[in-house]
Amino acid sequence: MAPKRKSGAVSSAAKRPKVDAASLKDFISSVLRLVNELKDPSEERVLVAPFVKLPPKKVYPDYYEIIKEPISLSDIQKKEAKDKYPDTASFLDDFKLLEENAKTYNDPDSWIAVDAKQIYDFVKDQVDSYNSVVEEKPSKSKSKSVKIKREVASKPVDDDETVTSANLTHLCIDLLYKVIEHEFPDVGIISGPFMDNIDRREYPEYFQVIRSPTSFNNVLKKLDKRKIFTSKTPLDESLQAFYDATKLIFTNAQTFNDPSSLIHQDAVKLSDYFEELFQDLKSRIEQQEQKTKLKLKLKPSGQSKVKLNLKLKDDKDGLAGDDEADEPQVTESDTMGKTTSRLTPNEMFIQLFSFATSNSSVTHLTQQYHHQMNNTSHVPTMSKAQISKASLFPTHPASASNSIVEYQYPSTGFATQSYCISLPPDGFTFYTFKVCLHKLLYDIKRKDLETGSGLSTSDDDFQCKLFVNEDEVHSGMNVYEDYRNKSKLLSYQYDLRLCNGLNVITFECKVAPTVSKQIKGDRVKNETDETSGRHTRNQLQQAKMSWDVERINFNVICNST
Repeated sequence: MAPKRKSGAVSSAAKRPKVDAASLKDFISSVLRLVNELKDPSEERVLVAPFVKLPPKKVYPDYYEIIKEPISLSDIQKKEAKDKYPDTASFLDDFKLLEENAKTYNDPDSWIAVDAKQIYDFVKDQVDSYNSVVEEKPSKSKSKSVKIKREVASKPVDDDETVTSANLTHLCIDLLYKVIEHEFPDVGIISGPFMDNIDRREYPEYFQVIRSPTSFNNVLKKLDKRKIFTSKTPLDESLQAFYDATKLIFTNAQTFNDPSSLIHQDAVKLSDYFEELFQDLKSRIEQQEQKTKLKLKLKPSGQSKVKLNLKLKDDKDGLAGDDEADEPQVTESDTMGKTTSRLTPNEMFIQLFSFATSNSSVTHLTQQYHHQMNNTSHVPTMSKAQISKASLFPTHPASASNSIVEYQYPSTGFATQSYCISLPPDGFTFYTFKVCLHKLLYDIKRKDLETGSGLSTSDDDFQCKLFVNEDEVHSGMNVYEDYRNKSKLLSYQYDLRLCNGLNVITFECKVAPTVSKQIKGDRVKNETDETSGRHTRNQLQQAKMSWDVERINFNVICNST
């Protein structure tokens, strides 16, 4: 939760004041690991690539005549492995030497010299942060340690004891201390920077970004004073309030700090560990509530059974029960009110889909922009609408422009999703429609992707089709492996050319019952004898009529320019 570095260096980690000092070897190892992941602002190029090894003497013989002390990242890693760095100063000196060598052999304004300086700035920032932690006085760190007394949680609740609103406070405080005192492998305790709120006078820019600062001590104090929830608050609401208050600690740190910074990565680790402990507590309460419901359904003992003898009386038109016997049974889908809850994102075939300007259009626009910037005498071309606007309003400056769009839509839990967008009049006609499918469908398609036959259809398991204005798209399609939340997904990408006016894009994914059952679990009923086992060609066509289908209806209005 400590403030991030100022925006002077690229992909730099944030400073971590008040963090527990790790061993020097662990610190150097972690810095080298982060250095290997540094990228330029466009996230297209790894900064350390030219510095991993020394230039070959046969190709660059003059390098060793100009540079008296050559050094590479591999040399630094070897020295680290042999424990040849007695302190952080010697470690930083090698990166300074790496930067000086790059500026000496290359032009100081060249990209390789700039990359070397960015690497050095990043390492220097890490070293300064580490040194400030090591030099911090014990008395200061002790005074800013956890201020809530452990007596608040001195009465632990047994696993078999019922969780109530009265003892939930003790459980929540005990859970927080487990997160605070948890030692992660090869890292140790990392909760130090998250214990207290950020000093407004020291980091005023932090409060311009974060509207609700918080910390572990802040949440502990509120729990102790019953400010998050009280004993009168329902159990589920109290649990959610505690979750939101604690989760805000990690959300603030991840929002303010760069993803490559140590403080951001520590926030992710602590958040994941808190999530694990919280889910255990939540499951315990849910099991307790389930047992309570079962007890309520049991018949009270000691009561005698009452027998009722009912006789049907003849009506003038016959038996009174005839009409009731013929009345059809009403199923859940025919009733009003509550129905089955919608699916979770992990139970959906379609995980995500996006609509964006095609890469070819973006590349063309970028090249055109650079050409105009380099050639000042070039008069930019304008569309008819822009020419008309310039004629009607001659005093207003007019310039050629194009809009680049990108829309992303996560899964909503419904089998059919419908959207409608209107594109700006200065947009392109070429667009990319991309759909990410469930990881299980990727596993089915993986062998085809490895053999280069990813475009082949998988009729036995699932089938995907795209229609534009009711015409099926057969060309401009690409199937490849994609990543989301550390999971491999199957992506279908289509390059489309849209016409002026309304364009109706429909994507549908049909999945066989056996595969659908694996994705949706208990929500899918067991197969009947008619749809299981081997099929003839005709039976397979009939079985496809019972396949589960998810569909996207995407209406795009392209305005004429």
